[in-house]
Amino acid sequence: MNAIYQKCGLAAYDTNPLIAALPPILEPMDAARALTKTVPYDNSVRKLTPGLRQHSVQSILDFFQPLDPHLELEGKVSRMIRFGYSGKNPAECRYYHEGAEKIEVFRQFNSNPALTASSTILGTSGTGKTTAVNRILSLYPQVITHTEYEGRPFPHSQLVWLTLECPFDGSVKAIARSFFASVDRALGTDYQTLYGVKNMSTDEMLPKIALIGWHHSLGLLVIDEIQHLSMAKSGGAARALNFFVEMTNTMHIPILMIGTTKAMRVLSQEFRSARRGCGQGEMVWRPMPKNEQWDIFLTSLWQYQFTREKTPLTKEISDVLFEESQGITDFAVKIYMLAQVREIGHSEKVTVATIRSIARDSLQSAQPFLQALRSGDFKHVANYDDIIQPLDYNRLAAEQAAKTPIKVIEQVVERDEEEAPKAHKKPKRVVAGGFVDVFEKRGKSDSYSFLKEQGLVRARIVQ
Repeated sequence: MNAIYQKCGLAAYDTNPLIAALPPILEPMDAARALTKTVPYDNSVRKLTPGLRQHSVQSILDFFQPLDPHLELEGKVSRMIRFGYSGKNPAECRYYHEGAEKIEVFRQFNSNPALTASSTILGTSGTGKTTAVNRILSLYPQVITHTEYEGRPFPHSQLVWLTLECPFDGSVKAIARSFFASVDRALGTDYQTLYGVKNMSTDEMLPKIALIGWHHSLGLLVIDEIQHLSMAKSGGAARALNFFVEMTNTMHIPILMIGTTKAMRVLSQEFRSARRGCGQGEMVWRPMPKNEQWDIFLTSLWQYQFTREKTPLTKEISDVLFEESQGITDFAVKIYMLAQVREIGHSEKVTVATIRSIARDSLQSAQPFLQALRSGDFKHVANYDDIIQPLDYNRLAAEQAAKTPIKVIEQVVERDEEEAPKAHKKPKRVVAGGFVDVFEKRGKSDSYSFLKEQGLVRARIVQ
């Protein structure tokens, strides 16, 4: 896309060509409209043959209904990109009038690390974290080509965003090579051949990554599937996290990390990484609760019906679909799609029985996870790293205590050891309806230390 400069009314933005070339800042309602992705649909499709309709119904997999968390994330991404560029104004560079584009020129930008705050999105698998980020990034051109700015030459290729997927083994070298390959796909360059060679160490690759990031004014780096760092060899996760921190420090660009809640354990091991990841506030992406957000989502989804008979959306159907999907949007959409596929050419309507049958037959491998969520039993939920919500431990413990004769009889208080009296330096153990038992069964002999290590001990746990 060729650069088109637009002013928004903020002086710091309007005088920076890297920001002025971006799409306009969206108000919440405008963002909701821009993010909405409808499926091409007309009622006449329900008159097609069963075979054609079974193929057509798969189009609902592209459906996207923005909700409150999506709008919050859109604003966060907008701020991250623009704040990151705020300290890199090429119009203030003394070589700007020459149209120079060398790395030495960009290093003279008044880069402010405080404006490159990063963020993390952690949550249950299937809740749409990656889909939401990709949908938001689609509002921005990935590459903007500049030729001149305010009548002066400005030849420059601006790389607005880049997405990487953390390799399964958490290899730092694989992450670096992925960076080169992703830049090449976006810009048509050949950095992978130049710098992604096997005999180049990660210490040698980092300056090259920094140079490329500066050279092309990279605005946002997205690293997905960071829970894979938990599979890294001994010390590998820490090296990868330090690598991300150094990328931020060297390039002064925001990094958005996405992963399941399994990544919380890895991130909490490195304070520097946790601090960097919270610069724009972290987001915990939970399964959708059964409230007005669920109603908006399901009402929008339900309009896409390919059966001969149009099935009204009743409270019973809504309740059953929520029960079977537990608010995980990926499961809800797939259950609805497969229910239609099954009934096309047969009963030609979606029923409660069909929804239950599809969930039982087509989500067999996910049933243990769904049952753990459905039960609300902390002992069961804690068995699955990819669905447990770290910030909900207090609530889950309280709920569990309310369901059993055992009550929360002690509080957990995190004290400053220098200020705490010597008699209180050893914290009390947690007794909350099986709370301790869960962690001791997972091989943790000191439950309090484990909770504190994970950053889960705040002030107190009460019923």
